[in-house]
Amino acid sequence: QVKFTASHGFQSMEGDIALDDIEFAHCGLPEPKLSCSTNELQCQRGSCVSLDRLCDFSDDCGDQTDEKHCEHYMGCDFENGLCNWEQEVDEDDLSWTHNSPSNIFNLLPDTGSKRDHTWNLDTGFYVYLDTSFSKEGRKAWLKSPALYASSENACKLRFFYHMHGKNIGSLKVYTRVFNDGTLMERWTRSGEVGNYFVRTEVILPAGQPFQVIIEGVVGNGLLGFIVLDDISFTPDCHMFDGFAVTESLQSAPLFLTTPFCLQGEALCKNSSNICISEDKICDFVGDCPDGSDETHCGTCSFETSACGWNDVSRGHYKWRLEMANISATPGIDHTLGTSYG
Repeated sequence: QVKFTASHGFQSMEGDIALDDIEFAHCGLPEPKLSCSTNELQCQRGSCVSLDRLCDFSDDCGDQTDEKHCEHYMGCDFENGLCNWEQEVDEDDLSWTHNSPSNIFNLLPDTGSKRDHTWNLDTGFYVYLDTSFSKEGRKAWLKSPALYASSENACKLRFFYHMHGKNIGSLKVYTRVFNDGTLMERWTRSGEVGNYFVRTEVILPAGQPFQVIIEGVVGNGLLGFIVLDDISFTPDCHMFDGFAVTESLQSAPLFLTTPFCLQGEALCKNSSNICISEDKICDFVGDCPDGSDETHCGTCSFETSACGWNDVSRGHYKWRLEMANISATPGIDHTLGTSYG
């Protein structure tokens, strides 16, 4: 929506403002094309939209083509609650509020959104940070379920935010691996943006499971409502119901079901939640506390025999089995670390 605002000056009568010949250029829907690129979808009406715009609760095609067949996308339009997002309140019990604009009794004229993003109606729903009775700096968290990215730079969080008011604080996106773990900032925006919704994308990390935290921070006054709506993830983001092990084994995990190891790692059999690199299995070094990485290896330590290995050398030098204390160097074996191995 475009809005022209004019104010009258009182110092002089010679202050008229005039408007004429208003025209919108290149503001319509995308023009139809004969074909689209590999990273685009061809809409039913013939235009092309980026694949990143699919299933984000915004009709970029103009015919809803980009909002169909969204079964592989996770998202929430907040029309029926918080979906699988959860609140995490601080010690002052500040939280995001779920409501429709028509029901918000303290929505002031110069802050917040009078319509939701999904339907562009005052009866639609969104979540917002109510700053009417909150002190500056207080925070509200919205938590996602545990997720993982199937490939690098492919899992993206998309959402629409509305930050209108002279006392707007800040909006931030974090990820974390543990409930009490380090917060990694992925995106931030501070101060007033305008009386409209803005779409943003945040690339989420690959390599380990994580949880997304959306944080709203109260500004320095009443006019600081922050609104969120239409949160979605791209198909390379997946729900995770395993166990995330990265920083500290003492940290509280996000989930307590099946242990999880990254690609190229193996789980120690009897030591829950400890992963080691696969190239450390059966290398005669006990990397797992329970030694399970050195069992069932079908290998030979040469402590009792040559295990079927035979010397087929030709010439003067031969392989032979002997105790380490007989040799000048190295003087100890690798298996036992003594001169008697």
